[in-house]
Amino acid sequence: MKLKLYGYWRSSASWRVRWALELKKIPYDYIPVNILKGEQRGAEHLARVPMGTLPVLEIEPHNFLSQSLVILLWIEENFDDGPFVFGKDRSDRYIILELCELINSDTAPLQTPRVQNAHSDEPAKKADFAKHFIELGLRAFEKKIEGSAAIFSVGNSVTAADLFLIPQLYNAKRFGFDLAKDYPKLHKIYESCLKTEACLRASPEKQIDAMVAP
Repeated sequence: MKLKLYGYWRSSASWRVRWALELKKIPYDYIPVNILKGEQRGAEHLARVPMGTLPVLEIEPHNFLSQSLVILLWIEENFDDGPFVFGKDRSDRYIILELCELINSDTAPLQTPRVQNAHSDEPAKKADFAKHFIELGLRAFEKKIEGSAAIFSVGNSVTAADLFLIPQLYNAKRFGFDLAKDYPKLHKIYESCLKTEACLRASPEKQIDAMVAP
């Protein structure tokens, strides 16, 4: 069975997994789930993942994996071809995982519609809340890689740290952040990644649901 990826075009976590699949050149079917229409809360999707989150990878009929970090680890351990996104060196692996979690746990979840809606009903307060945590996360990420002359977050090839960072930077731009001015190192990594074929193929605007969803 070809892998099936359930996602949403502008979901950061979905982009991470799409990018990993593209890096490994793994064939998959992409199945959109429109979060703005509440499809993630429908019975069909909740049967895949009780939290109603995205992305979800169907690895065999009725066998689903959720949580992007878990999915990336599964891909890494089951497909040898292509780059090792968690690194070949053990010391790099822990740095990569730390950077992934800086975005995955401390930054990205706090700007999701679910969290923003719980914080406030006012659009301006929602935006300020999200921007506060984006700024904290990006400043910590840039500090962590301070002094590095590498092209990407860890070394000179794409790793999982970049798979988490770039979608977050894309969202930061949507919130009005000036990456070149405020986060010059991260901005250079962003530009380097967007020049790679796999990143571009996985990017939000390239997805089949991008033109039908706001």
